[in-house]
Amino acid sequence: VEYVDLDAAESKRYAALRRACEVEFAQGEDATGARQAQLKIALLAALTRLRQLACDVSLVDPSFTGPSSKLTRATELVSQIVDEKSRVLVFSQFTSLLERAEKSFLAAGLKVAYLAGDTPTLARKKIVDAFQAGEFDVFCISLKAGGTGLNLTRASYVVHLDPWWNPAVEEQATARAHRMGQTEPVTVYK
Repeated sequence: VEYVDLDAAESKRYAALRRACEVEFAQGEDATGARQAQLKIALLAALTRLRQLACDVSLVDPSFTGPSSKLTRATELVSQIVDEKSRVLVFSQFTSLLERAEKSFLAAGLKVAYLAGDTPTLARKKIVDAFQAGEFDVFCISLKAGGTGLNLTRASYVVHLDPWWNPAVEEQATARAHRMGQTEPVTVYK
């Protein structure tokens, strides 16, 4: 588990959103019935926004043009792994974050495959086969699209960009690399 500290600009945005959420939900402490149900849904949405902001501020605030500390560190890590002649699976539950990661990896000169829920079935098989054949250094996969049913033993590293609510789903995703046919130890970064 590696913790990535937000820089000053990211921290400021995170703190502002957190304070706004605290104010919003403090006003609903005495709510009952339907209002309480609405608050629970709003709370989940707020937690999701905070989690996205911790990954990349621009996921929540498109006007933010600063760098993402998490993506900067992920790109450094993945580049180091590829320099050691290893392959990497990169998972995220947020496809928008995964798309930004893909762009960052490509900008670093890495060969990147991408798989999300909207990838057509025939294209999916071709991408998986190409990764297994060694045509890509990095495979960016949405957690839902790649959490089950794939055999990606070409990778000996797995990077989870953001934690999933259910750790068992993360473990299933990690298991894409840790399967029969894997000849290398599998290292997982979260």
